[in-house]
Amino acid sequence: MGTVAPVGTLVAVHPEAAYRVGDIVTYERKNRSYTHRIVDITDQGYITKGDINDATDALPVQPDEVVGLVTVRLRYAGFLLQGLRGTHRLCGRLRHHTVASGAPVVALARSGSSAGRWS
Repeated sequence: MGTVAPVGTLVAVHPEAAYRVGDIVTYERKNRSYTHRIVDITDQGYITKGDINDATDALPVQPDEVVGLVTVRLRYAGFLLQGLRGTHRLCGRLRHHTVASGAPVVALARSGSSAGRWS
């Protein structure tokens, strides 16, 4: 997400009932998490785009793929978490537990795609 959530940023997200254009959300597709901004809403789903990307994402994001709205961004804290042993297992447990309870979810922005990966 470029300057808003550069590589290594740790983000906390919270599930919401609805999302709007301009919201930064984390969504999951094929066991990968992506944090991008909603730039349009169509009948096909949410159209998203990373802030430093020239084009929108290739496929619309379906509402059931959205993990939640980004509520907290901690620059470079993701590098610290990533350095801890078992980081991905820890994130996976946090995600699984917190989605069920409605509490914030933690995702990790990583190099190459600004995406975290759940184990």
